Amino acid sequence: MLKLHSLPGVLALSLLFALPTATQEKESEPKPQAQTRIDARAKAALDAMPAAYKKLNALHVRYSSKIEGSPEPFSFAPRSLEMRYQKPNRIRLEYTMEVNGKPRRTMIVSDGKTLWSWDSLSNQYAKRQAPAAFKSSDFPDSPGPEFEYLFGGENPFESFPPGINVSIGEEKSGATTLDAVKMEGAFGQEKFEVVLLLDRSDRMIRGMRMTISNAPDKTAALQMTYSLFNPSPAFTAADFKFTPPAGAKPKP
Repeated sequence: MLKLHSLPGVLALSLLFALPTATQEKESEPKPQAQTRIDARAKAALDAMPAAYKKLNALHVRYSSKIEGSPEPFSFAPRSLEMRYQKPNRIRLEYTMEVNGKPRRTMIVSDGKTLWSWDSLSNQYAKRQAPAAFKSSDFPDSPGPEFEYLFGGENPFESFPPGINVSIGEEKSGATTLDAVKMEGAFGQEKFEVVLLLDRSDRMIRGMRMTISNAPDKTAALQMTYSLFNPSPAFTAADFKFTPPAGAKPKP
């Protein structure tokens, strides 16, 4: 499954977006550019991210996604997500994906002893003993760019395929100035751009944009906007209490 934060995965998907049949893929096999250019300041910002997330004891985030053009390239992106997390193993994660044109809501809750998981398509929930600590593989959709950092997965921006240009600029979000790390390149006629918006003090993500284009006829864009980011929340037991949604039944 393609993951939101996997840059090589984004590139592979962009090729499928441009080449709809297996025959076309084979005949039009893209060749990446030979040269990779990485700004030292951009690399330093990306390299600081793993340690920034690792030192967190708790996190409360909420974000939503807006898609322009074809939604197909961004089927992996949650339309909305809210996560409450407290080390080592308490979590409340609720997000909505689009599956075959229909919304699918998922809820994962752990109070530190029991882990519950529910999705709206089946309206069933399962429960099991909570793990001692979460791993990125515990989340089937891996629905957010910070999941690899929080839960001990691979650093998705440790290295880049050939032909990628990585630069850094700045953008305003209200009164706050954020670092904008841009990753862009081309595979054949496909062009892509990924922009991570990072807080200048804590080096954690405050927004993300992706654009995939095959000019002039196909362009798709994704924008993830954070409406809440709290790296030191004061949670209570109520934040990690699981209440089955209306009509939900336990899985057999």
